[in-house]
Amino acid sequence: MKFSLKRLLLAALPIAGVSALGGNQTVGFESQTGSLRLAGAGFKGEILLDGSEFWGVLRTAVDLAGDFGKVTGTNLTVQIQNANEKTGKYEYAVPVSDQEYKVSEEPAVIEAHGFETSGASANTVIIAGTIGKSKIIDQLISSGKIDVSQVQGKWEAYVSVLVDSPLPNVPKALVIAGSDKRGTTFGLYDISEQIGVSPFYYWGDVPPQSHSDIFALNTVKNQGSPSIKYRGLFLNDEAPCLTNWVEENFEHGKYGAGFNRHFYSLVFELILRSRGNYMWPTMWGSMFNVDDYENQPLADAFGIVMGTSHTEPLLRAKDEWPRFGEGIWQWNINEEGIRPFFKYGVERAKPYEGIYNLG
Repeated sequence: MKFSLKRLLLAALPIAGVSALGGNQTVGFESQTGSLRLAGAGFKGEILLDGSEFWGVLRTAVDLAGDFGKVTGTNLTVQIQNANEKTGKYEYAVPVSDQEYKVSEEPAVIEAHGFETSGASANTVIIAGTIGKSKIIDQLISSGKIDVSQVQGKWEAYVSVLVDSPLPNVPKALVIAGSDKRGTTFGLYDISEQIGVSPFYYWGDVPPQSHSDIFALNTVKNQGSPSIKYRGLFLNDEAPCLTNWVEENFEHGKYGAGFNRHFYSLVFELILRSRGNYMWPTMWGSMFNVDDYENQPLADAFGIVMGTSHTEPLLRAKDEWPRFGEGIWQWNINEEGIRPFFKYGVERAKPYEGIYNLG
């Protein structure tokens, strides 16, 4: 992305850093005792997930497969085992009114792409999944193949370990088991960063490193919970710089600039690659939940917790009141009009992870 956002985002995102945000190295570029080749020498490895895995984890695995291609010239393949009709699909209810909370009878679906459903094979080199969600990971735990005692039940934690014969026909694989969906996501993106793909590869035009060979090292990594629970971005004072760029690069919205699913997906990815989990969206002339009804469910599908600024109570954007509210914005005079406005915000946010800002 050729745009001068790099300094802006570097200043605004304290969660981002240099290499190895997740601690000790688990991959290298030369073979070592007990290591496993992940890529190089004409080998095309595979990443294996379970069909019941979270949408966001599946999407991250597809990112990682492509990141190997950025570094070595050859993508990995994402394979799904135990695929079912819901694999790679995130369903959500679509509001049909911006004033009285009603949703469509039929759910809308966000589909993930970029995976195959052939299951495990001799080319499987990475197995990833969420404890209690992935049948594959739960099987490895129950069989004693992996020890998750240091991460299970924790917030956004994961273990990464090389395992011999984890599954039939799989001689050896790097197993990443997350305590929750963001834990697994962080474990996958940790590999991306270690092999040489910066979280800012898009927003900062940071070129990926180039390597001919990549190996998983014979080491165990237990990554505990972050010391700060919520970490992320506030896209504050977005006009004119960011707004003008969005106007040029994304379809104009019904009420203003195109701060839509296509724009926000790039921001969500940046936050997660930087091990963040939280966002306050643009708010000057935009309405996150209204400009694109897919914005909020997409955030949840990725694993992003949504909040709003101090001028936007109960997850309703500032501009929603003049468009959809009734009466004066003053509680002691217009409680009858403001109360249902707030109730709508709570009902709309209920299916998703969100934080109500007080203050």
